[in-house]
Amino acid sequence: MFAQVLSAIYEADFLDNSYGYRPRRNCHQALARINSCITSKPVNYVIDADIKGFFDNVKHEILMKILGERISDRKFLRYIGRFLRSGVMEAGKCVATEMGTPQGGIISPVLSNVYLHFALDRWIENTVKSHLRGYVELIRYADDFIILLENKVEAVMLLETLGKRLDKYGLKLSQEKTRLICFGRKAGRDGNKNPPKKADNSQNIPRGTFNFLGFTHYMSKTKQGRFKVGRKTAKDRFARGLKNVAKYLKENRNRVKLDVLWRRVSQRLVGHFQYYGVSDNSKKVAEFRYQVVRILFKWLNRRSQRRSKNWAQFGAYEKRCPLPRAKIYVSLYSLEF
Repeated sequence: MFAQVLSAIYEADFLDNSYGYRPRRNCHQALARINSCITSKPVNYVIDADIKGFFDNVKHEILMKILGERISDRKFLRYIGRFLRSGVMEAGKCVATEMGTPQGGIISPVLSNVYLHFALDRWIENTVKSHLRGYVELIRYADDFIILLENKVEAVMLLETLGKRLDKYGLKLSQEKTRLICFGRKAGRDGNKNPPKKADNSQNIPRGTFNFLGFTHYMSKTKQGRFKVGRKTAKDRFARGLKNVAKYLKENRNRVKLDVLWRRVSQRLVGHFQYYGVSDNSKKVAEFRYQVVRILFKWLNRRSQRRSKNWAQFGAYEKRCPLPRAKIYVSLYSLEF
């Protein structure tokens, strides 16, 4: 109920550039927005930002002050305060906290959107855009965000100012993961083929790729030679998905029947395809299926000391009970956002 009330109050205030934990909005719409902005707007630079431990560093005092500006019901605010102070479990004991929102809490996603709406979204929209001459756009999903910019000097300046802005709200940018790269139509035409790994803001900003919502975004070309944004499953997400499948099969190969194992693996494949099966990512989803089949074959042959199946037998079983085929579920070029 509290999440619904908070959502009803703030949904009218939230801006179009945020997509996480909001009704009728999802990650694929955020990806489509990135694609549209970079290909149709004068984007030359991307700030790939990462907030260090966001959910652990939300300041209760600031959040309650923000909520008090829109909510006059003191009883409702007290309940929110109790939720924030409910603490976390450490060594079997509940420890009260003075900072952060309990991860997994039903209202934590809405509170995180409210916090970043004031800390980041409104600041970019009302202050930054009015002071910069070039194009600038923020795209955010929960605490994961990127900023698209046109001008180099303004991009460097905004990156320096961004840390100071978030510091006012008790948040810190990860120095290791936050970076400024050259990315866009102009970057696709210019620059050397082997740019430096680290950016020197006074001299050169390297071309590169950035990760967002589990995808690595890179500069590519259409068959006609025009610039486009390519995307593929990020390496860490790809490896994590395979690791989870292998772990499930290892732990359950002798606990459940073959048809149950087969059905569970099929469900995992479908879930992977429905999320990562987007435009330009057909090779990686097909590779994921190929690797899962190999992992499945491996662990089926470890159900006993004797080798139970060869590839011919495995193929015959799959023909009778086919695993889901890799496919593209979402076209980012036609998706409305």
